[in-house]
Amino acid sequence: MKLRALTPAGDEQFRAYLDRLRAGAEEMPPTFLLQSSQTSCTIPSGGIEIEVEQHGFPDKLSAAHYLVERLRPVPLQVQREELGLWSWLSLFFFDQLAPAAVGGKRKLLATELYIPSTHFQRRYRHLLLGPCLAFRLHGTTARLLLTKPLNVWSDVEEQLFGVQEVVQIPGALQAADLLYFDGVKNQPKRGITNRNKGGTIRRFREVLQQLDVTFDIFALEGHEIVELLPSEFDRYKVVS
Repeated sequence: MKLRALTPAGDEQFRAYLDRLRAGAEEMPPTFLLQSSQTSCTIPSGGIEIEVEQHGFPDKLSAAHYLVERLRPVPLQVQREELGLWSWLSLFFFDQLAPAAVGGKRKLLATELYIPSTHFQRRYRHLLLGPCLAFRLHGTTARLLLTKPLNVWSDVEEQLFGVQEVVQIPGALQAADLLYFDGVKNQPKRGITNRNKGGTIRRFREVLQQLDVTFDIFALEGHEIVELLPSEFDRYKVVS
C-alpha cells in the first residue's frame, strides 16, 4: 500500500475506533481510512512513491529497521512534525500493535501509543515513532529499547524515553546498554527497573542529570559515563 498520513479527520475517526474498542466493541480496524482522500493525504517524499507491506515483526528492532529504511525519502523534519504519518502507520500495522485475542478482543494501551501526542516530550511513547527515533539515532545500540514486541510498552521504555537526554545523547544510551543489556541472553537484565534498589534505570536517569551539570555529557563516550557513576552501579558493570 502507498504510504500516506492521516488527516485530522482521519485521526478523529481512528480515535473513535479506539474508544469503541475500549467500550467492548469487536470491530475490525477501519483500514478504509488509510486511502480515502477525506481521511488521509500524501506526504512529501521527493516524488518517490513509498510502498509499505505487512510484515510479521518479531520485535521493535526489526520494525524500526524496516520503517527507517522505508521512510528514507521522507525529509526528517516531516517525519518529526507530521504526526498523522505515525497514526497512519499505527492503523496499517494495528493487528500487530493491538493483536486480537481469541474471541476478537484487543488489549489496548494508552491512546498516545497509537496516535502520537502533540506534547513533544510524550510523543515518543508512540509504539512506532519512538523505536524509529531511537534506531535512527543509535542503530543497534538502542537494543535495550527495542527487544519487546510491538504491542508491549515496557517499564524500561517508560524510564528511558521519559528523559529525552538518554535517547538523544549517544553516550548516554551507550552507557545504558553497557549497564543493563545482557548480551548472552540478548535481552535486558532482570530487575533493572526495581524502585527499591540502587543502580537501576531510575537512578541512572537521576545521576545522568546530575552529571550533566558538571560534565559535557554530549562529548562523553558510553564507557566514560559508566566510569563516572557511583558505586551503587558496580553490580551492573559486569560485562555479559
